[in-house]
This record gives sequence, structure tokens and C-alpha cells, in this order.
Amino acid sequence: MTLTPDIAARIIAALKAGNVRSIAAARVGVTSAMLEVWLQKGESNPLSVYGKFKASVELAEVAFEMSLVDVVVRSEEHTSE
Repeated sequence: MTLTPDIAARIIAALKAGNVRSIAAARVGVTSAMLEVWLQKGESNPLSVYGKFKASVELAEVAFEMSLVDVVVRSEEHTSE
């Protein structure tokens, strides 16, 4: 299977929505093993399409984690009022 812009975008969207890597990949018909191959290629060559994909995966995961922190902080602020 080839990493296409559409597949990459759909995996990134699923990660931003809070799915873990294996579920994000499965949603678009990609095995966890293939996803790891792409991420390893990105690690080996950060300037390649795989490197850009790897960076996008990591940013999507961080964005979701940050959104969870915001929810917790807002909830605590609301509770303490």
C-alpha cells in the first residue's frame, strides 16, 4: 500500500479526533504494521513525504492531548466558581 495524500489526511484527522494510531490507520484500511513502516521511513528521512507525515502524526497527537488539557482546565475553573 502507498501513502497517498488522502490516506495521510484521513489518518491525521482521525488522530486529531482522539483515535490511537492503530485505530486511525484501521479506519482507512491501513494495518498497524504498514503505519509503523511509514513512520520508520519518516524517522530515517525527515525531509521525505514520510518524514512530513511522521511530523503531522506527532502534531495531531499533541493537538488532541492539548484539547483534553483545555477541557480539564475549563472544567476545574467551572467547578471552582
